[in-house]
Amino acid sequence: MPEIATHADDAQLKEMWSTIFKEEPSFLETFFSERYHPHDVVLIRDGETIASCLHALPCSFQGNPCRYIVGAATWPRYRRHGMMGSLLSFARAHFGVPLVLYPEETARAMYAKNGFLSQTLWKYEITPTEGMPLPFFEANAATLDDIYRTTSLALDRDSLSWRFFLDEFRHGGAMIDGAYALVHGNTAVETGYVDTHALFRLIKVLASHGVTSMILFRKEDLPFPVRPIEGGMYDQPGLKTVFVGEQY
Repeated sequence: MPEIATHADDAQLKEMWSTIFKEEPSFLETFFSERYHPHDVVLIRDGETIASCLHALPCSFQGNPCRYIVGAATWPRYRRHGMMGSLLSFARAHFGVPLVLYPEETARAMYAKNGFLSQTLWKYEITPTEGMPLPFFEANAATLDDIYRTTSLALDRDSLSWRFFLDEFRHGGAMIDGAYALVHGNTAVETGYVDTHALFRLIKVLASHGVTSMILFRKEDLPFPVRPIEGGMYDQPGLKTVFVGEQY
């Protein structure tokens, strides 16, 4: 039966996350020291062993509470027994607020089966002009947050969320006046901008550094091929217009 974790589960939960997700030690230490709390974790036990769990982090959008699901994991020998569905149902009832998440693609169908809907994002194919490595453009959380909130109705990000974001941004980020992009590989996976003028200026920077595609929260009138893709997921129809990105 699903239940709420206690501090006696700390070591098992940390080991489970590290093993299943192959997490970087620095991220794991920061997450478990600054973000983790057992009362946010729902789990199922097999004797003394945690068989399956999820972390339902407190979150909000414009002050409205929700829970952001991360670290949803089941040990291989316990998979395909409906444990994660039971945990999601329990979390929905226990916390009493909407649940949101950004899933691994292989898990998307499971979440859909358990009542989650996918947000539509828009992926544009842009033409690179140089192919040089993308440099880090100095950014700070306050400036990023201002742009992020201007771009779209989105989940609120606190200072720790932006710290995690900036850690990634330093490895692949571009920022100009009024716009930013977080880049993984050759794709701008999150793009924020205050208006289309700033967006066009950002596209020039991205293209000049080998970026070939860009994901936007909403469809814009841009001279590039575009197609809809599935983004974050939510379990309440009222969250359809709220951007759900990766967030810790």
